[in-house]
Amino acid sequence: MTSTVASIAGLRTLVVSGSDAPRLVVVVLHGYAMRPEDLAPFAASIGVPASFYLPEAPLEAEPSGRAWWPIDQERRSRAMAHGSRDLHGEHPSGAGAARALVMRVLAEVGHRHAGLPLVLVGFSQGGMLACDMLVRDGPVVAGLALLSASRISADEWIPLASRFAGLPILVSHGTDDPDLAFGAGEALRDLCISGGGEVVWVPFQGGHEIPMVAWRAIRKFLSRLVGGAG
Repeated sequence: MTSTVASIAGLRTLVVSGSDAPRLVVVVLHGYAMRPEDLAPFAASIGVPASFYLPEAPLEAEPSGRAWWPIDQERRSRAMAHGSRDLHGEHPSGAGAARALVMRVLAEVGHRHAGLPLVLVGFSQGGMLACDMLVRDGPVVAGLALLSASRISADEWIPLASRFAGLPILVSHGTDDPDLAFGAGEALRDLCISGGGEVVWVPFQGGHEIPMVAWRAIRKFLSRLVGGAG
């Protein structure tokens, strides 16, 4: 696999691709206080004939990295002092602008790879953004992977859950996640199922991360989608 940097919809984007012609396109949205390079090893090692696009979020995060929308760190610290969180009641300021930006990314990537199925993967805040975009804006994707994420704006998502109907979805979450509660991952899984999504549930013993068990599940998930595209 080779890595290059491109400007996609105005965002610095890491592009990871193999020597073979891709049969799948995967857009990966990183989490809060991360950069695309943090997930590049995941993309480079997955071993499927795909091109991976990892856009960099537009905002600065605290203490470092990038963010899709701002987070009140003092409020977050106070909440985490009482345990890991479920963000189902949050309506993040800036989520709408982030959705519009990533929709432009998907459009440009789709133009580059016309005819190939597109999969959306999001970790943590990136997973919340991916899901928010899917239920509200309805981009045509072949699959969705939500890694260590949570529902947001659940009161608005629930009436739109039919957008999940028939869609292959992978949801993974750690039982000991110190940031986003395991129950938040279970609730996200249940929402996807309630809307008719074809859900693969990957719980694991661990924290806020993508461990080997989740990596293997994602590889299997993407390989299945590549097979379906053939």
